[in-house]
Amino acid sequence: MLFDSPEIRKLIEHDNQFLANGKINWESKLLYTTIQLMNCYKKFSKYEDFSDSFNSENYESFYQNKTDSQITDELERLEHSLNETIQEDKRQEIMIKIWNLRELMNARSNLSELLNHIANAEHNHAVENLANEIKNWESREFTQEGQPLPYQYSWKDVALSMLRIPDKVIFDYDYCPDCGHSRISLFFCSPKWTWSKMCGVGGNMIICPECKVQAEFDNTIRN
Repeated sequence: MLFDSPEIRKLIEHDNQFLANGKINWESKLLYTTIQLMNCYKKFSKYEDFSDSFNSENYESFYQNKTDSQITDELERLEHSLNETIQEDKRQEIMIKIWNLRELMNARSNLSELLNHIANAEHNHAVENLANEIKNWESREFTQEGQPLPYQYSWKDVALSMLRIPDKVIFDYDYCPDCGHSRISLFFCSPKWTWSKMCGVGGNMIICPECKVQAEFDNTIRN
């Protein structure tokens, strides 16, 4: 049977509890992003043993104290040094450090973006309100005029996507050609159990809250 696995049942139960709560889980998002950033900082501890191999007067192991501008400057210096004649082992060390610095900058950027999303209380409240409304909608195959609709995913799954990826929800995205009301764009990602069963899908979706239909879905991810 489809749900005979304890792991699948656990994932489904977790989704049901999350949807019943009806709130964006900023705590887990913040924890995950912070852990990613701290892991980036930890990677630089290995340079303490051979920091002299880098020709950088501003090198220090505590990158938490460096600004984005300082890290960008160091990146430029390291990238420029690759154009010079250097030993292969030193070149490899520099390339690894460049990779880690880029990863660090990306983690910092992710945390900054997340904090901005958390601060946007009005948007987040609107997402939660809509998600809690549409999770109770019934899916249908035809329009009110009897015309076939594009494949309609479960509205519970759409609500889950909105709560899990609230920053991708765009209100007043465009206007519905049928009713003239504003439509909403979001990133739809099927529930976690579908990815575990190798049938997950994801992509940009446009819904009309007035017509209660999933008007468009651009499937960009599938496993």
